[in-house]
This record gives sequence, C-alpha cells and structure tokens, in this order.
Amino acid sequence: MTVQTPTKRALPVGERITWQAEKSAQTRLKLLEATLDSLADLGYFETTISTIVDYAGVSRGSIRHHFNSKAEIIAATIEHLCERRLEAYRKDLFDQADDVDPLDYVLETFWRHLSEREFSAHQELVVASRTDAKLRAVLQRALVSLDESWMALTIDRFPHWRKLGRSLPMVAAVGGLLLEGMAYRRIVGVVSDELAQAMLTYLKLRMRRLFEGEEALDA
Repeated sequence: MTVQTPTKRALPVGERITWQAEKSAQTRLKLLEATLDSLADLGYFETTISTIVDYAGVSRGSIRHHFNSKAEIIAATIEHLCERRLEAYRKDLFDQADDVDPLDYVLETFWRHLSEREFSAHQELVVASRTDAKLRAVLQRALVSLDESWMALTIDRFPHWRKLGRSLPMVAAVGGLLLEGMAYRRIVGVVSDELAQAMLTYLKLRMRRLFEGEEALDA
C-alpha cells in the first residue's frame, strides 16, 4: 500500500500577490525603523547600508530590493520619521484630558517628545544637512510640511486658539524653537534637568500671556 504525502497547497495568484506585497511592506518598514535606530545610536555618518542591515536583521539583498543607496533610504526614512512624529503628537494631543490645561499640556508633550529616539534621529539629520545640500533640501521640505501639519492638528484640537489669527504661528515658534534649542544643548550637558524644568515653567508663564493677549510679540 502506497502512502501519499500531502502536497502543500499553492496559494491562488491573488492571495500570493497580496502575501508577497505584505511581506515586502513589512521588510521595508523594518529597514526604515532600523535606519532610525542607527541614526539615533551611531549618528548620520556612521549609519551605512551595513549597519542598517545589521539593525534590521535582514540580508543585504533585502535592502537592495527596496533602496538603491544610502541617500535613497535616508530620504524614505525622513518621510517615515515625520509620519511617526506627527502620529505620536496626534495621539497625545487627542488623549489630553478635559481637566488639563491645554497650553501646559502641549508644551509638556512637545518637550517629552524631544527626549525620544525620533528626535535624536532628527538631530543627527539636521546637523548632517549643514554640509550636505541634497540632504538639506529633502529635510527642509519634510520639516516645513511637518510644521504645517502640527499647526493644523493643534488648531483642530484647540479651535479657540484661532483668536490669535496670523500671530499664532509666531507665538507657537516662540515655544517650539526655545524647547528645541534646549534639546540640542542638552546633548552636551549644558542644559540640566533642573534648568530645563525651570525654563519650561517660565515658558508656560510667558506663553500664557501671549495666548491671552496680555503681551504682544512686538512689545
């Protein structure tokens, strides 16, 4: 009596294409996340195709299937990074409890985000773009779009801030640029946790005066 070994069922063409596309998308995402890890841990110039492959745990051939060069994967990672930062901000923004002061919450949330891996990768890209014109062009476009999306989300969540009119972007820049500046100086230990907290408290007070119309930027 002959025992027949069950044969493996071949996936229909449509299912096979869907499975392959999903697998390809997962590998691409893994490579982008690995690039972020490498940028945050090693820096821009030490991030190479080899380090990305090592972080992702995939074969070198896998990355060649998705990206032809470091510049190409960095450009894709910048887009991915902005999407991650925007999604994290959106989640925190709409998770804000009704009994929490909106202005304090936004400033504290933004400052917390500046301590995370995504901003470490962002810092590396910004510094490297100073001497890399192609990187600077890609990064500039992405950050302008990110700022616009951030502002739109903020207004959507706190529509009463529309009363500031055209002054809102400038008022927001006062807080955003000050916090980012502190984050950069914190890298070399110039800004301690104590100083950062004191500056955050001071910023809340001054920003409140701007938001409530008690003080003007040109005063």
